[in-house]
Amino acid sequence: MLQALPVRISKPSQFPLLSPHSVPVATEEPLNPIPEALDPVRIAELAAGERLQLYKEYMSEENARIRTTHDQGGGGCEVASLRSGVVDVLLRSLFETAAIKSNSSNSLTLVANGGYGRGLLNPGSDIDLLFLLSQPSHNLDTEQKELVSDILYPLFDLGFKVGHASRSIPECITEARRDPITRTSLFDHRKLCGNESLYRKFAQRFRQDCINRDQVLFFEERRSDIEARYRKFSSTVFLQEPNLKESPGGMRDFHNLLWISDALFNTRDLEELRRRGILTTNASNELREGFDFLHRLRNCLHYHTEKSTDILTLRFQGVVTEAFKYRHKTKLRRIEALMRDYYLHARDIHQHTASVFEIAEIETPVLRPFRLPSWVPFSRKSGAKKFDGFTATDGRLFAEHENIFAEEPGRLLHLFLHCQKHHLRPSPPLRKLIKANWHRIDKSFNYNQENRRTFRTILEKKGQVARTLRLMHRCGVLGRYFPEFGALECLVQHEFFHRYTADEHTLRCIDQLDALIESDDPALARYRQILIDIEDPYALYLAVLLHDSGRAENVREHIDGSQVLANKVCKRLQIRHGRRQLIMFLVDHHLTLWRFATKRNIDDPDVVAEFAGLMKNRRFMDALLLFTYADSNGTNEDAWGPWKETLIIQLCKSARAVLKQGYGAYDAEFRGRLDKLREKVRNELHVRYADITDEHFRKMPKRYFRYRDALSVGTHIRAIWQYFDRRRRRPDTPFEAAVQWIEYPEQGYTELTVATHDRHLLLEKICCSLAAHEINILSADIYTREDGVALDIFRVCTDDMQAVKNDYRQMSVVMTLYEINQQENYLPDRYLEAKNNFLRENNDDAIPFPVRAYIDNESDPRFTVIEVQAIDRIGLLHDLLYTINQHGLHTIHARIATEKGAALDTFYVRTSKDGDKLNQIDTQASLQEALEEVILAPRSVNPGLSPA
Repeated sequence: MLQALPVRISKPSQFPLLSPHSVPVATEEPLNPIPEALDPVRIAELAAGERLQLYKEYMSEENARIRTTHDQGGGGCEVASLRSGVVDVLLRSLFETAAIKSNSSNSLTLVANGGYGRGLLNPGSDIDLLFLLSQPSHNLDTEQKELVSDILYPLFDLGFKVGHASRSIPECITEARRDPITRTSLFDHRKLCGNESLYRKFAQRFRQDCINRDQVLFFEERRSDIEARYRKFSSTVFLQEPNLKESPGGMRDFHNLLWISDALFNTRDLEELRRRGILTTNASNELREGFDFLHRLRNCLHYHTEKSTDILTLRFQGVVTEAFKYRHKTKLRRIEALMRDYYLHARDIHQHTASVFEIAEIETPVLRPFRLPSWVPFSRKSGAKKFDGFTATDGRLFAEHENIFAEEPGRLLHLFLHCQKHHLRPSPPLRKLIKANWHRIDKSFNYNQENRRTFRTILEKKGQVARTLRLMHRCGVLGRYFPEFGALECLVQHEFFHRYTADEHTLRCIDQLDALIESDDPALARYRQILIDIEDPYALYLAVLLHDSGRAENVREHIDGSQVLANKVCKRLQIRHGRRQLIMFLVDHHLTLWRFATKRNIDDPDVVAEFAGLMKNRRFMDALLLFTYADSNGTNEDAWGPWKETLIIQLCKSARAVLKQGYGAYDAEFRGRLDKLREKVRNELHVRYADITDEHFRKMPKRYFRYRDALSVGTHIRAIWQYFDRRRRRPDTPFEAAVQWIEYPEQGYTELTVATHDRHLLLEKICCSLAAHEINILSADIYTREDGVALDIFRVCTDDMQAVKNDYRQMSVVMTLYEINQQENYLPDRYLEAKNNFLRENNDDAIPFPVRAYIDNESDPRFTVIEVQAIDRIGLLHDLLYTINQHGLHTIHARIATEKGAALDTFYVRTSKDGDKLNQIDTQASLQEALEEVILAPRSVNPGLSPA
């Protein structure tokens, strides 16, 4: 049910495309009269410019009228149909006006096709026209060419995007049989004006030669089109930014349903499909309402963007909620409500389209050599198998009679075990029967011991779980038997990483696990082996089903809600002892590995020891590693990359050593490796670096060495040596530093290293120098030695995500760095001002993902942790660090990450005065407010950065 204010849903009669289109000659709708202002006889004598002005005035008035209808809540198809009617009138006036001075008007017919042929035009839609000729197109005479031009040129002048072709009937047939797109475009034909007899011949020939003659080919073309489109959109309805036209469940699915219904059942009328039993009453209503909703969304996008726009981006979702008057308190909740409505409608269209295709394949004689009754579609001769009240044939499962679930309700679950064992899928009649028996899945059903055993058996089949659960979800059984999952249905996850709804994300995580079984990718061998070795797949798959269940509980941390629900499920399913411990551990810690690896300082042995303590044992940690792999890859295609995987594997490797040897032995082993590293660095560097090498290993934080090789350490030692050398030669200058640029063009970044003595606002000034020259910071490692030498290492790139290779640009950054550091206090706006013109304009309607700043005193025993998620911009890191510093805090360690236009930064800070955590409530509140001002402010503004 829509959660916005009521809108008018177009009635069946208001769908021009739903009227029968299968008869040899298409039925004409009553024509709207041509208004007096456009009367062809009256305006034929006017100059072309005067006629064009009349057309502009007409379109302006009519467009305003249609826009008013839309703004007042008009149905999507109602508005699209009105615009199609207005264009009909315009084209008839153009045609009849041109015909007055032409002798060729009876030799051609003007035909609408494509979307315009269906009688529905959104505000920014193209107009597809066919000039149907009585002779081959290469034989067009001058008068005919002038007639076509007199129609097309005014359309271009009026701003229409027109797709047009001039063809004879044989040429139309040849092109349609050659090109599937042309075939479907011409299938949606509608006569506008011209030679009636010619149009009748075309309609008859097209139907006979392009549809009836090629029914099997046409069916395969449409099925291939659907499969190809689905692959482009991750084969799911539940995308964060769906394409209203092309995504699964979009308009093109509905068009395919109509085309197949017309070609194989000789009707496009949903009511007729219902009478024949192809669609249920609910399905017919859901299709009509869903298609109308999609048109209303598309109308809104076209009006707002003033162009043909099909992608419902995160930015425009906020715009649509305002236009549709969603009543929820916050913009985020309004967007979630809008997208839930979209997903429900798109899912209905997607599922009903798939059902019609499947029914057509089963029941249409041309696709099947013979037809059999619905309940027993194939005889014993065809290889049908019967078991447990079902019949299986050609990969589909049918019910032997309508009372099988009344006889034994447990079959509602057991049938999916049959599908899993025999690689079947429920047939359309069986899906209808399942839906009619949903009411049997009640409390007693969910607590039934045999049903518990069936569900456990399904989840124990490694590699075969995801497909079975998707079948259960498709048939409406999974969410009813497992209501904790059912609450996630179409639940929007408005977070940066999440691309899918909560239910789709959960199933994709299980997809990732199952895919490992058949994978021969060496890069995945580690995860595949863990899955193979897991002795209790039931616990693993159940934990995946539960890990995000708390998102439906409206709690601050969804993990808390998931934990509570997991405990309830374990009680209901009578899960105890070790199995329960593993489920609760995975649900409780499903983000722990990812958070430690990407947000904590995993170079710090204390952090590794803390993580190892949480893991308890290697078996649990390996299960969590596998879980994290599936969870990340099930979130979106970019959530699991080489950098993140490296961090996660490094952390697990270190924690495994702690679990195996104990912390003392682990630390001793590390110190042994450190000694070997020192010797290797000394051997590879010139003798003049010997003393500074020993000093570097003695004074540098030990976490720095944990994952660095001799080449990297040697490079940094040379930089520090260069800094000391410059300081010796210029002892009285206010500032000196050694700056290194190492380019990695294939990886798309440059490594910048700055070596100097630490000083007030040093990190902020480095960030300011980079921002002043439009250079992005992708990541940063910040180190300060015991003697006060700072070694700051940045991965940076240009604003188009390329390595910084320009020597002049690199030198300009260094010159700005020196200039800023001549000043104790500096004015950031002076340096950041020049970049404003390079920033994209801010739009308050845009909510790409929730931006937030979170101050945490619980996660780390020594530091206050500040987590920031914000829309990235050049200068953002500087602004954040400057704001933190202005509140009397010193940044000890930072994890800086930039992904897909988002800054995901974590700062470990303590007070500059006494080196403690930030415990003052008033200062926390002030810092929270200041950080939110930085991340929420327009991108061309740097709020509150001038020093007091």
